[in-house]
Amino acid sequence: MIFDILNKVKAVGRKPDSMKKFVAYFALTFLLQGMTISCGLICPCGCDFGSDPPKRINIQGWNSFLTAPNFQILDTAQVHDYDKSFPIIEVGNFNIVEFKTTLGLPGHVAYACSPAPLEAVQTFQQIQFIARNQFTLDSGTDVIQPGADFSSRFWMTHMGSTHLESIPAFIAGLMIYDQDRFEFRLQKKPHAETVIKYDLILTMTDGNVFELRNQNLKVR
Repeated sequence: MIFDILNKVKAVGRKPDSMKKFVAYFALTFLLQGMTISCGLICPCGCDFGSDPPKRINIQGWNSFLTAPNFQILDTAQVHDYDKSFPIIEVGNFNIVEFKTTLGLPGHVAYACSPAPLEAVQTFQQIQFIARNQFTLDSGTDVIQPGADFSSRFWMTHMGSTHLESIPAFIAGLMIYDQDRFEFRLQKKPHAETVIKYDLILTMTDGNVFELRNQNLKVR
C-alpha cells in the first residue's frame, strides 16, 4: 500500500487538481483501512453494518443427568464408581434476546459480533447441593446430615476438562453458553456403597433460582 501511495505522489507532481484528487483518494483509503483494522480488533468476525442484531440467550431451565467419563448416560438406579460417575447440568430451555450497540459513526449503526455459541445474559451466583438423606464420605468421618449444603465436597469442571476447581472458584466470572455442559465430581470416596439423595439449587445473577429436585447418586 505504501509503494502505491509513493507512486501516486510522483505521478501527480505539482498539478493542483491532481493533488486534490490524490488527497481525497488518500483520505478515503486511510479511513477504510482504519475501519477494517478497528473492526478486526473489536470483532474478529468484522463489522456488520445494517444486519440483524447479535443474539444472546436468557436461560429458562436446566437439564441434569449422570454420565461416565466418556459422556455415556448412566442409569441413576444402578451403583457406579464414585470417580467414574459425574452429575452433569446443561442449559435446557432459553429465550433468544437481541442486543444492539452503535460505534458512534455518523449515519451508521453497527452491531457487535454474534457469539458462537450464544452467550447467556446471566451467570451463576451460587450452586448448592442440598442433602435429602444422611450419608457418609471418606473413612466414616465426614457425615452429611439431611438439609446440609454439601457442595464443598464436589469439584466442578467443564466439558470433560481435567482442570478441577471448587464450585465457588469455578463459577467466579464464568460466562455461560447455550451448548455448555458443567460437570461435578465427588472429592471423597463414600465410606461404603451409598445412595446420595439431593436437590441441586442453581441461583443466577438475575435473581432466578432453578431447583433440580430429587436427584440420586448411587456410588461406591
